[in-house]
Amino acid sequence: LNGIAYTSHSSGYGIAVGDNGTILRSTDKGNSWIQIKVPDAVSGINLNSVAANPSSNAAESFQFVAVGDNGTILYSSDIGQSWIVKSSGTTADLNGVVRSANGYWYAVGNEGTILYSSNGGLWSADPVLTSEDFTAITVSGEGTSAYGQTCWATTRQGSIFHRQTTLVYNALPVLNIDEDFTDPENERGSGEK
Repeated sequence: LNGIAYTSHSSGYGIAVGDNGTILRSTDKGNSWIQIKVPDAVSGINLNSVAANPSSNAAESFQFVAVGDNGTILYSSDIGQSWIVKSSGTTADLNGVVRSANGYWYAVGNEGTILYSSNGGLWSADPVLTSEDFTAITVSGEGTSAYGQTCWATTRQGSIFHRQTTLVYNALPVLNIDEDFTDPENERGSGEK
């Protein structure tokens, strides 16, 4: 398994994703899991990450997005019971996904791929800022009721990128590079270049 996410809904619905299109679902706060059927087009695809909508609105909190190899994006609006393949517009492997406080979903992947969506279904690409492979993305306070305004993304090559989000609609994600932690000359350990 490669990723796991829970809704903020009090029932504790969870989704775990993995290789060969594996999706597991829990309806009892992780005490038991069942495998969910995925669309045939995804059955052999590795799913690398999943995110839940952290909204306190019950209907919105039933949304999940999973991402994987070959630009795969899956969307569920029914707490992971069924999944729909969404077009990403890329064939790059997608390795991380998150939903931020500004209402946008962000997905990151290989070759500097950054995608964003206001609804989890229609995705757009942001200009490529790096050729590095993004491996994960998060927002400050992820998984809490105070999820945040800042996105952080890591790369396989050891860089950390961040983005200050705002509550302005239609804001495009623009990432700035922070320290390169793989550089042995870097003695500061944190902060921006």
